[in-house]
Amino acid sequence: ARRYVNGKCLWHNKTYLDSGTMGPRCNNAVIIPSVTESYLSIPDPASDESFPMCTVRNFPSRIEHAIEWGRSLFENTFSFGPQTLQNFIKDPKMFMIEMKKSQTAEGLIDCLEQLKDFVELKNAKKIENCATYSRQIFENKFNNAIQQLLVLFPQDFKDEYG
Repeated sequence: ARRYVNGKCLWHNKTYLDSGTMGPRCNNAVIIPSVTESYLSIPDPASDESFPMCTVRNFPSRIEHAIEWGRSLFENTFSFGPQTLQNFIKDPKMFMIEMKKSQTAEGLIDCLEQLKDFVELKNAKKIENCATYSRQIFENKFNNAIQQLLVLFPQDFKDEYG
């Protein structure tokens, strides 16, 4: 897609701003016809075998995609979640202002649901609650979601292309 857009921008003499993700990193480039190199001339950032998150989430095809997805899930749940709780406790009003600016409606709902879970865990003050929460995440992601996929797409399922 980037090569196609780059070609069209060059053809029509339009500036092209490219941005995206490479695993946990972001990358961007500004392409100005007759001023900067084209997108195809710019070397990709040094690869450390990271993958675009859109590939990891939507089109996993390699074992490394599953590993990256798991790493991302762990980081978002057990690093981002507690950090979100700390930010909320420090200044709830500012937290909500910042969240509304930086999140889509769906992202805001997800974040607030996770925040609710972490507030409940903090208030419970029992390690058993943390273990239960972790087990629920495991069941939802690695059992329930898989079972739901198997219901939607049984082993003998064939789409219109076979």
